[in-house]
Amino acid sequence: MYGRPLPPPPPLARATRTEEAVVAALTAAGVPPPTATTAVALAPHVSFRRQFGPPTPPPPPPPGPCPPPPPPLPTMAAPAYEWPLQSVLVATGLAMSPLVASVGWAMRSGRFSNALPRTSQTAPDVPPFVARARAAHANNLETLGLYAGGIAAALATGVAPAKAGALATQYVVGRVAYNVLYVGGEAWCGTGGYLRSVVYAGLCLGPTLRLWLEAARAVGAAGKGV
Repeated sequence: MYGRPLPPPPPLARATRTEEAVVAALTAAGVPPPTATTAVALAPHVSFRRQFGPPTPPPPPPPGPCPPPPPPLPTMAAPAYEWPLQSVLVATGLAMSPLVASVGWAMRSGRFSNALPRTSQTAPDVPPFVARARAAHANNLETLGLYAGGIAAALATGVAPAKAGALATQYVVGRVAYNVLYVGGEAWCGTGGYLRSVVYAGLCLGPTLRLWLEAARAVGAAGKGV
């Protein structure tokens, strides 16, 4: 074990003058050239820069914690927006509901004609409740497009679902009350049309305009970065 010759030392790389002088002195004294073991022993006193291969690069730093993804923006597909969208269909059905009274009367009286269905309902001699039903139907259609556009604008601009849903509920309730009052309720209670007008302004036209105002407010807030 002790008689085995030492392996040849690796070549020196970029040796300094001090290193060359030490190697020459050791060689003159009969000491073999320094190996890796002697280089380690002499390292505290003399700097031996030996090349034992390419230096190993330090490991990359561990990745830091990734920030959480931003919350998704509200879209029309969110479950919270189901009722505002469904309310447009409900409002469409309510707009057609007064025709039940007018068409039903025309069919019972034998004056209904599928070729000219509107003529029998708009004749001068129709009963008052039929004329009021036709007027209620026309009033519903006048604001239906504006209301549907307001719902679409509110949801597209990110209006809070709870606020859009509350305004949708007000509109639907207002349309139910308006139709009942216009067709026969006011004739029974004798309010002269004023109660119907209050319901229309407060529960039909009011929520519709509020939807557009909330959409405009949301666009303004997004532009300011709020």
